[in-house]
Amino acid sequence: MTLNDRKRLHQTQPSQVAMSQLGESATKLAIVAHDEQDEQDEAKKQKLDNTRARRAVRYTECQTQPRRTKRSSRRLSGEKLPALSQSMDLGHPLDILDLKRMRQPVGSKLYVMDACDKEGKQFCKAIAGGVDDLETIPDFDKDAEYSLADDDTVKALPYRTTTLAFLPRADRVVIASGDKEGHVALWSPSTGAMKSSAALSRPHGFPVTHLIFPDSSTLLSSSIDGTVREFDLHAAKSSRDISDDVGITSLIGSGNPQFYYASCEDGTLRLVDRRARKMHSTQYVLHHNRINSVDQHPVLDFCIVTASTDATVCLWDKRMISFDESVPIARLRLENSIHCAHFSHDGLWLAAVGEDSYIDMYNVSNLKSRHTTNPFKIRSWARVPYNTKTPSHTKLRPAWDPRRKNQFAIGCLDHPTKLQIFRAGQVKPIHKLRRSGNVKITSADVVTVYHPHYDIIAGGNASGHVSLWRA
Repeated sequence: MTLNDRKRLHQTQPSQVAMSQLGESATKLAIVAHDEQDEQDEAKKQKLDNTRARRAVRYTECQTQPRRTKRSSRRLSGEKLPALSQSMDLGHPLDILDLKRMRQPVGSKLYVMDACDKEGKQFCKAIAGGVDDLETIPDFDKDAEYSLADDDTVKALPYRTTTLAFLPRADRVVIASGDKEGHVALWSPSTGAMKSSAALSRPHGFPVTHLIFPDSSTLLSSSIDGTVREFDLHAAKSSRDISDDVGITSLIGSGNPQFYYASCEDGTLRLVDRRARKMHSTQYVLHHNRINSVDQHPVLDFCIVTASTDATVCLWDKRMISFDESVPIARLRLENSIHCAHFSHDGLWLAAVGEDSYIDMYNVSNLKSRHTTNPFKIRSWARVPYNTKTPSHTKLRPAWDPRRKNQFAIGCLDHPTKLQIFRAGQVKPIHKLRRSGNVKITSADVVTVYHPHYDIIAGGNASGHVSLWRA
């Protein structure tokens, strides 16, 4: 071996030693990894064996136990199903209604009383007492400007507002409101003689669908739970008029104050006798799907209108409907479900709001001159593109002005939220009512109603607030 070979061997020897050590380390790591993989495989195998053993035990137990009855579909078997809606999920069964305490509005500066205790009964008796002694109703301005004071917005209800109604008296302002959990509030705004206060009760276990005052001392409330309850303001006592398995969506009075009509979720219109406190034996099947609203023509007692989820608005002659077959005067077909349809206070116009994001205004002034045997045709029709996609189950409802009979108010969901007033036949609003900066409420007034004697608009929103817009 030459001297150069020895030097080269001496220089490469450390590298060869390092490579040898690295190879031994890699071999050891491979052996350790292989052992760990074997342990994991063994653990998985053991777990799988245990799972199979448990399944075998359960299978043996099922074979020895008596076989359970196989579940079947009531719909496919032809069994009659109750007419329920998704609104039923919001409430509570009536058998536990008495066990659930009435919830007071959280964050409300309004003085709220329990309508069933002594103080609440005195309040209800006070707002219903006395004589409606206002002899003359103030004149109205055709172009009234509405505004909202800070004191005229209160949280009267614990949950989402579903319906509103004014006490039909000219000497005081009292607003009744209902929410999605069955609460009903009677609110009296502050005056010079008394402060703003309200009486709260819970007559229903599910959403309150409609409130009407047949007279100045009686409040009728309907609900999805299938009940209509009558609240006597003088006695501050609630009694049940009817109870049925089918949810009630709307109420209207009839020519006889003893009776009123109720629209139901199964597509029927039912006649209710207040004195007998039971459903009339006759039930008129008007739609195949749920009836969302029913309204009475203000001049023609025989004419009513219904709006249904079957995408139709139907005009009916009450003298022509029967148990066997009912044919409407006119059937107006739209694209999607119709939330409501209401006559103006002179009966010349009909406003309908549906799921298709439109407000439809129909000129029905020729109803008065229509002959019974002649087919009815709409004289004119106007469509207003409008956002009707409310985030809650409570849908937009137009409220006709009883003093300016060709105008109606409706909430607007576009930001900033506002209340808009339309004139019949026109596609653009004539007034836009916005809240001032002091009122920190962003939810729109979905439910609206006019006072029968004054230029006051009541609005209710999804947070349980009730507002009074005054001219």
